[in-house]
Amino acid sequence: MSYHILHLLEPGTYIKKERGRLVGDFADGSKKSLPIENIKAIIAVGKNLTFSSQLIGELLQNQVIVLFCNKKYQPSGWLTPFSVTIHPKVHQQQFLASPKFNQELWTTLIKQKFYHQQWVLQNIGLGQLILDLPKNINQYNYELEAKIAKNYFRSYYGKLSFYGERRSEKRENSDQVDLNLFLNYGYAILSSFIHRSLLVHGFIPLVGIKHKARYNSYPLVYDIMEPLRPVIDFIVAKFVIDLKSNNLDGIKVQLKIISDPARPAPHDLSHQYLSIFIKFTSLIFSQLRFKKKEGSLKLIDAIDFYIRSLQVAFLNNDQSQIWVPDLNHSFIRD
Repeated sequence: MSYHILHLLEPGTYIKKERGRLVGDFADGSKKSLPIENIKAIIAVGKNLTFSSQLIGELLQNQVIVLFCNKKYQPSGWLTPFSVTIHPKVHQQQFLASPKFNQELWTTLIKQKFYHQQWVLQNIGLGQLILDLPKNINQYNYELEAKIAKNYFRSYYGKLSFYGERRSEKRENSDQVDLNLFLNYGYAILSSFIHRSLLVHGFIPLVGIKHKARYNSYPLVYDIMEPLRPVIDFIVAKFVIDLKSNNLDGIKVQLKIISDPARPAPHDLSHQYLSIFIKFTSLIFSQLRFKKKEGSLKLIDAIDFYIRSLQVAFLNNDQSQIWVPDLNHSFIRD
């Protein structure tokens, strides 16, 4: 069975169920449909979207996660089904996990994130991070992570930015095209996949490893997505590089590249950029594969194997049993 990530961007759209299909009635009078059983996730961004109650019930029945985003394309809420898989042992192990186990598990995840960040910089032509990674497990702390992140994003943004912006910069003019727009949207999709898989494998997303519970947050989702954030960074980097060189393979682009990168982009152009990025991301998601033993896995399948290995690690109190999709052993299949 195929899968689709459905992105709802157009304002004033009415989404309903008709004969087992999701049907969208758009403000311009057009109509499109898709089999509900083929949908993995829905990303809702457009204003004044309306979902029928019958459709919501069917989406939940089919384990579809619906992610609602704010105007900055950051997650603002989730619609998730009750977990079909109830695994009391996993729940128990989450609550009873020792500080030593959590620290070892977190170190494994964050080390993989560092290696993936290095891979991203190498593959966009920037070489390695100028920072030695300590071998002592106890030295992997917040200060080190923050230092590496600062160096990483300084290099990353220096190579790719449209307007010289930085990752931490808060832009008042949201009509300008900036990397945060793409990164936030990509992270939102990644977090929706991870959230869904955690529920299916019996985890409680509110119980984290390192991140602390806060209002309207899911600490375990944020913990588990850390080593995979660079996957989104890579997709965004590839998109921006191909966009600037007008070489977006497989995407029908009817858009002239801004000749002066210092000139702000108008709102309609910013919207077009995002629309193109969504198509590009869907294409890369279907092409990016991770090697595993003798075969390879698509990203969404690799995430499920990743969470399954996390379940095994918790059940056996052994963080060494976790398998993280490795960018160093990945390739893009045409």
